[in-house]
Amino acid sequence: MKRKTGSMKKSAMGLFLSTALLTSAIFPANALAGEMSKSLNIFETAENAIPLGSALAENTEMAVQMSKAEKKRAIKQMGKNQGNVWVWSKENVVKDQERGPNGGPGQFNGGSVVLGGRASYDPPADWYYLGYKRDGMTDEQAKELFDSQRGKYLDRMDPWGVVMEMQDNKAKNAWFDVRNMQAFVLRENETTWENLINDPLAVDWIDYFEGNMYGWIGPAEREKVYGFGTSVKMRPKEDKVAHWGSKQILSVPSPESIRAVLISVEARISEKSDPKAKLGIQVGADWKFSDESPAEHPLWYPGAGLSGVQRLTKDWARYYFVSVEGIQDAMPERAISKDKFYSTVVPLADLSTSNDESTTVTVSKEDLKSTIENKEKTVTLATSAAKFELDKKAFEPLSKKGDVSISLTPANKLNGLVKKAVGNRPVYDIVLKAGDKKVANLNGKLNISLTYKKNAKEKAKGLFVAYVNNNGKLVRVKDSSYNGKTGRITFTTKSLKRFVVMYKAPKKAK
Repeated sequence: MKRKTGSMKKSAMGLFLSTALLTSAIFPANALAGEMSKSLNIFETAENAIPLGSALAENTEMAVQMSKAEKKRAIKQMGKNQGNVWVWSKENVVKDQERGPNGGPGQFNGGSVVLGGRASYDPPADWYYLGYKRDGMTDEQAKELFDSQRGKYLDRMDPWGVVMEMQDNKAKNAWFDVRNMQAFVLRENETTWENLINDPLAVDWIDYFEGNMYGWIGPAEREKVYGFGTSVKMRPKEDKVAHWGSKQILSVPSPESIRAVLISVEARISEKSDPKAKLGIQVGADWKFSDESPAEHPLWYPGAGLSGVQRLTKDWARYYFVSVEGIQDAMPERAISKDKFYSTVVPLADLSTSNDESTTVTVSKEDLKSTIENKEKTVTLATSAAKFELDKKAFEPLSKKGDVSISLTPANKLNGLVKKAVGNRPVYDIVLKAGDKKVANLNGKLNISLTYKKNAKEKAKGLFVAYVNNNGKLVRVKDSSYNGKTGRITFTTKSLKRFVVMYKAPKKAK
């Protein structure tokens, strides 16, 4: 395979090829060893990577852990596709290009694996040498070069994912949301997994690739949502998939002691999508060399692992890769037994136990500066209960004061007037801070979307939002409305107050 050359946009400059699906993935130049941060005292990492240190100690000592039921769910995701992918179907015929469902050595019906948890090329698969085969090389020459490099341990971790349109997709507008990408390793003679990577936004880079996962097309359309993750637009009935990489770690300590790898990410079909959107996800990771410069390094790497194609739903769910025996073509030396996996502690709470209804979401001053430099028009922050979108007139002056945070808290102490009018509907105190100071009024607009499940007696047209004014009275927010398809009430404000979900039965048509 040939390395990409030529000028590209900033998000794709200096890219190099690597495979996860036995094909190619593209990573940005700032992940290379030449731009490692010098500020970390544990080990060097890319500028945009998650450092280890105290955070690792905190994660490994957490009381929460993955349940056995969730471990079974993770294993189940390894070996079976939940339906067919459109880009690999007979409907998508592209002349002179191979199509899946990826059926060669080192692959199953949907992806590539073999390396598993072991960060080396030993024991080898019979096709590993292909990564070393340059133009003009014979197979024998590539195998000879491969054999000369086999004793080295790979010391870089790249977690990644890919989302694809399912064959039964009927939607023209389809988005997916991802958040909280995690990478764990289990070392020899240990029973607790180490958390190497914790990336709340989940997506560091994301690009569109051709359906065969080889041809790079360009950066994907995405929306960064702080406290929530990243929303990404799909391109239905086009020969495209959305492939992303999370934050990375270079110079992983003692890779020779690593016995297994576990990757997880939370994802769903976005509320922006048409109701009939059908999308699938695969999750995996690559072991690579931190130093990419020597000529004897491979042009691409086989994947550390890859889950089967799992269907996304409209609800948040967690998707995994874990290097366990008996799935795909994992070698015993590269994987742990299922019993061993069940006996270990994965410091990751089951998704169902999380509750972020009352929470604070923060976007850093540095991220706001980057947003302004990139001429982005909005900044979005979100929780499971609410989504906040600041326009440029609102966030630009705030960025000069420091980090910006928005907190959403269910209000408990209500005066009699409000309590009677509201009943059992939610009341929220919404507070915005820039630096250490509260901001009551904005220069621009703040669009708010609140999750609300209406009861059987309520009509969508009768739901609206009000705020509590300084006199303790309720004032209806103009143009607030409820969307029955998304289950959200939306409204726009320039002031931060106590907001109330209200209902007034709509008048019957005469």
